[in-house]
Amino acid sequence: MGRPKVHYIDTRILFLQIAFIALAVILGVSYLRWTKVTRVQFSSPEFKSSWEITDQEVVRGIAAGVKEASQINGAEPENIYVMKLFSKKETRVYLFASPEVIYDIKGSRCLQPFGQLRGVLNKAAEELRLRSPYGQLMQWEEAQQLLPPGENVKIFDVDTGKSFHAVRKGGYSHADIKPVTENDSKVIREIFGGTWCWKKRAVVVQSGGIKFAAALTGMPHLQNGESGCFDLRLPLTGDRNKGDTVACRLMYYKASGRLDEVLQEANPYETILLLFTAIDQRDWQSARLMLTSPEGVKQNKLEKLIGVSVLNIKEKEDLVYRLSVSVSFTDGPYNNRRNIEVQLRQDKKTGTCVAEPEFLATLFAGE
Repeated sequence: MGRPKVHYIDTRILFLQIAFIALAVILGVSYLRWTKVTRVQFSSPEFKSSWEITDQEVVRGIAAGVKEASQINGAEPENIYVMKLFSKKETRVYLFASPEVIYDIKGSRCLQPFGQLRGVLNKAAEELRLRSPYGQLMQWEEAQQLLPPGENVKIFDVDTGKSFHAVRKGGYSHADIKPVTENDSKVIREIFGGTWCWKKRAVVVQSGGIKFAAALTGMPHLQNGESGCFDLRLPLTGDRNKGDTVACRLMYYKASGRLDEVLQEANPYETILLLFTAIDQRDWQSARLMLTSPEGVKQNKLEKLIGVSVLNIKEKEDLVYRLSVSVSFTDGPYNNRRNIEVQLRQDKKTGTCVAEPEFLATLFAGE
């Protein structure tokens, strides 16, 4: 018999091979972790709301759905929802107006999703509407279909976030609503500062899965033989919208999250009317948006204001206006006529006209 053949193993080569395989595995795992989508966020510029998904099974399904979506012809959508896919590597942004098409910002292309992804997009649109602190700007003629007599709805106050339930009892060009319980009535009173008044508040009405903007008046009255009803107003159409006061329109804009847009489009005269309407309604949150400085008058002074009416506006010079107003306070004076000068400035960032707050000293003098 011959001598057995000896096989020599070069440990250096073996070590290098093992090291190479290990490195490849580490790099592969690292790359997967680097590119793995870990969360998905949906947002709506229109509704000013967001919804985030961190459930990894759902996140994987969304990421897979985006990869499987087929490219189609189309343009970037308007009135959009935003979907962001987050990974350590990057954030991918997609836009969609409906579940049928998503627009890939990075790739500048339209994609057609299928199956689970479509369902998630549909759910996201619904969630964003419900999570929004604002409601749709809906005409009364359309909204009253969601408010038939006897309908129980939930109403949110925009400024305080407080909510209550109410039932519609009637109303022709508006809804007369009645709080369901004593606690609901208590909440309404709290919303209006603890006293009943004819002031208006920006509110959002939720009926089923739909939310719409409205203006609520804080004075209980008799309706159809029932006491304790409140006026709930929505925008009117055609000639009927002349019945909408500036105060009502201010509350509609605010409750729909569109007050900034309205102020940007308002001319100086309209800005002054909106500003004094906000002060008259004790709506300091809105008034502050129309002032160059958020400071100017203490909240307790505003709470003592019964009302202020603009009787006349005349332009003195460019962006300087002289106003004749009538103002009343809880402790007097009442119906006191005052001449006020308002200096407007053009906000460079937004293009909006805003007022210097000095006129407030004259308005509240002697209070």
